[in-house]
Amino acid sequence: MMNIFDLENLNDLSKTTKEQIMPSRLRQNTIKLLALFEIKAHLSIDEIVVGMYRKYKENVKRTWVSSTIFNLKKMGKIKRAEGKDGYFEIKDM
Repeated sequence: MMNIFDLENLNDLSKTTKEQIMPSRLRQNTIKLLALFEIKAHLSIDEIVVGMYRKYKENVKRTWVSSTIFNLKKMGKIKRAEGKDGYFEIKDM
C-alpha cells in the first residue's frame, strides 16, 4: 500500500504543491547538521557553519543555524553542552 504522506518521493506532485512543502534541501541540511555531531561531540554555531561547507559544500547562514538549533532544542534532539558556553551537543535519549 502506498504511503500517501511520504515526503521522500515527491515525483507525483505538481510543481505548485511541491512549492508549498518545506524544501527538501532544508530538511536535508538539518540532517547534515545533526550528522556533524557524529564527527565532533560539541559544536558552536561558527563550527557548524564551517563544517557544513567543508563537509557538504553547503553555504548556510548563521541565522539558519541558530533557528535550526532552536527548533532542534525544542524537539529535544540537542541541548547546550554543559560547561562549554556557546556549544551544543546531541541530547541523550
